[in-house]
Amino acid sequence: MMLFSIKGEVEELRQEFESAFRRLLDTARFIEGEEVEGFEKEFSEFCSVPYCVGCANGTDALIASLWALGIGRGDEVVLPALTFTATAEAVAFVGARPVFADINAGGDYNIAPEAVEAAITPRTAAIIAVHLYGVPADMSALRGIARRYGLALVEDAAQAHGARHKSKTVGSLGDVACFSFYPTKNLGAFGDAGAVTTADAEIARRVRLFINHGRKTHTEHVAVGRNARLDALQAAVLRVKLRRLQNWLARRLQIRQLYERLLANQNSVSVRMPAADVEPAWHLMIVECNDRDSVLSALKEKGIPCGVHYPTPLHLMSAWSYLGYSKGAFPNAERATQRILSLPVHQYLSDADVRHISEALLSCLQDKL
Repeated sequence: MMLFSIKGEVEELRQEFESAFRRLLDTARFIEGEEVEGFEKEFSEFCSVPYCVGCANGTDALIASLWALGIGRGDEVVLPALTFTATAEAVAFVGARPVFADINAGGDYNIAPEAVEAAITPRTAAIIAVHLYGVPADMSALRGIARRYGLALVEDAAQAHGARHKSKTVGSLGDVACFSFYPTKNLGAFGDAGAVTTADAEIARRVRLFINHGRKTHTEHVAVGRNARLDALQAAVLRVKLRRLQNWLARRLQIRQLYERLLANQNSVSVRMPAADVEPAWHLMIVECNDRDSVLSALKEKGIPCGVHYPTPLHLMSAWSYLGYSKGAFPNAERATQRILSLPVHQYLSDADVRHISEALLSCLQDKL
């Protein structure tokens, strides 16, 4: 039993991967080429948007998107205090200032729209909405704020491939969306990979320019970009997996619902429920409990794969100390990071596995009473 499903996917699809690799070897097009073009077309259709640009990884997707929006030195970008550090890194790398906002007090773990509005200043240029753990942020409220203040709205959809908000697919909800295909993601490559999706042709053009050294033609460079292309090997892998993603997400939903039933009405553990108008792509199964670190250790002693995503909010990391935030600045994020625990939720778990994990968790919690 594993926290993520990489080995299971490899074994299930080994023959299809080998066929894709042979096809790639026959063409010898390892940079750009048919596999990348094919994946971009298929993923744009999956996200219901006209444009997709493959990138080297999710962080480069974020950086390229911010650059394409013209965000840089002197600008501020509002993002959640609870997310992976890459969200803020991208802002810093284009020369802008990350401005953190607290998450919701209950429900999901996403950025609170009222906290976003409170963080806006005359220097604010964009909002990054992270769909954390595969649960879409409140994009209706965030879109309203963005329009009211004339801000760009960026989706960090690194954990939310296939999720939906009010029947619209993640990747089509903001001005631009950024995906990671790190191997542990719901749609994962065999290494680093990412993508940008958008309905805006000019944003797509600028992203493509940036990730290919600012190159207009083979020898003409019209902007200072970087090498952040998606390679053909990863595109071939992703094309194989994309065909299975909807079925995998359906199984993840079944597992999540079983966890909910097994852990319901337990005073020692709580499971936050998403809003009624979203369809999450359950990347992680998050529960909350007291004395989390002791429970985590006890579960690992029982052989239960588990983890914490993430144990420290961004404003308390030394990397972001220069921003001047102090402990207590974002109480909802701080409280969550002290209590959250990640349990396995992937398509290769059986119902018996989920029952075993749930029973082990409840047993550990009982021992702490």
